[in-house]
Amino acid sequence: MLNPSRQFCLASEPYFSTLRDALLYHIHHYNLRFFKLDVGSYYCNSTSHNHLPGKYSTEANFDAVIEIARRAREAAPDIYIMWYWGIRSPFFALHGDSIFESRIAMEAASTGDYPALYFRDAVVLALDQGGQFNDLIPPMNKDSLGIWLTDTWWGNAMRKERWREALVMDLARGNLLFPQFWGELRWFTDEDLDFLARIQKLAKQNVDLFYKRHTILGDPWKNEVYGYSYFAGDRGFIFMNNVHFESRPVRLSLDKAIGLNSDNAGNLRIVSHFPDRAELQMDGQSNFKGGQTIETWLRPFEVAMWEVSPEGRVAEVERPSSARNLAAPKAGVESHHLEMQAEPLASWMEISFGEPEPMFRSTKRRPTLAEFESMGYRKRVLAYRTKLGEFTGPQMLAFVLRLRKDGKWWRYQQPADLLQIKAMIVDQPIIRFDTVPNFRQTENNEWCPWLVFRIRTNSAWSGKDAVMAISAYLPLEVDIQCEGWVVPQWWGGVLDI
Repeated sequence: MLNPSRQFCLASEPYFSTLRDALLYHIHHYNLRFFKLDVGSYYCNSTSHNHLPGKYSTEANFDAVIEIARRAREAAPDIYIMWYWGIRSPFFALHGDSIFESRIAMEAASTGDYPALYFRDAVVLALDQGGQFNDLIPPMNKDSLGIWLTDTWWGNAMRKERWREALVMDLARGNLLFPQFWGELRWFTDEDLDFLARIQKLAKQNVDLFYKRHTILGDPWKNEVYGYSYFAGDRGFIFMNNVHFESRPVRLSLDKAIGLNSDNAGNLRIVSHFPDRAELQMDGQSNFKGGQTIETWLRPFEVAMWEVSPEGRVAEVERPSSARNLAAPKAGVESHHLEMQAEPLASWMEISFGEPEPMFRSTKRRPTLAEFESMGYRKRVLAYRTKLGEFTGPQMLAFVLRLRKDGKWWRYQQPADLLQIKAMIVDQPIIRFDTVPNFRQTENNEWCPWLVFRIRTNSAWSGKDAVMAISAYLPLEVDIQCEGWVVPQWWGGVLDI
């Protein structure tokens, strides 16, 4: 069904019987217990089939889908039926187990409109936006597509980057098809497997808690700090996400707003399971009260998973040996927003654009420079100067570009094709920045209005001036907004790629 000119009609013979019988054969002979229907249009213009043509054919096609699901359930009551592209209605949750489509053209490798230091963080934000957009599908039935670990085009070459954060947020959304991985599991280290086993055990031990989701805090569509919670009485879990370059405040009420029944709640303890395992305290005190409001911070790009339980109850896991002070200003992590000042152009700044290389999928290609010119794209160079702060410990320097046209986001499949950077610090040219998205993260439903240039800082740059120049090949009506950040790398000493 990928090519409309070669489409089979599910509401016609012999295709319906062929597909139905093949599926039943696999159930009876190979013990099949999980299948999906993918990339279906469920639309047919034929006037020779036993249904009306065009939009009137969808009823017959979906009746055939439902009949196949019924026969599969009849043959194997415990079979898992996954609905994919083409099946959007929440009513299909009556006939299958999970629905992927959010009614937005996106995949588990597509970013949203807000930039991030890591590609996968922007993808996680987009997945939460999609889940909120299609709020008619119950969280338990909403398939987020899980965690993609791949170096292929369909996974936009995300590799292993930030997979733990993505795993925690996948549990947070409420679909108990968990853990759900797609891709290369052989990349996992022993440490990765230990983490996976711990989170999976925690999910299984508390499965009854994860049936009813509460959406808490802010709006992912506005890129606010947002989250989810699950409670039964005075015990439960809180998940939060801060997709931003600086620490941001969180105001969390331990009451019915997050699902916690505080009427009879005594002393509570809060344990962090992620990103670190720690006893949470407020100025040295680890006792919290039902109804209390906690004012704290989430660090830049922090995904948090907290467990709330009555003080004295036997914990499912050992009490952590470390503690975290929730009262610490900015969670102890202070990013620096750089002031960018226009800089006169110099001869070293400009980058020449060559003809584009073919895209990885042979069915697509990028426009030539002549074709860009015919579409109104023109060359421009923008230069800026900024003063860097003092560097203590590992930090990331990031220049963030946002693209707008007529006050709205201007999206492009691969901004790195159109925007390139040169920078000089202490009269030494920076040879290479990493780009987010990089040149391979563009194939599968990826259209973003931003680009991030990032590089790990060097202690020799402390307090120095940085001069950077952007060579852009864009329509004249597209505005480029540039900002700079220095973000302490609190999440670890190396890039997880």
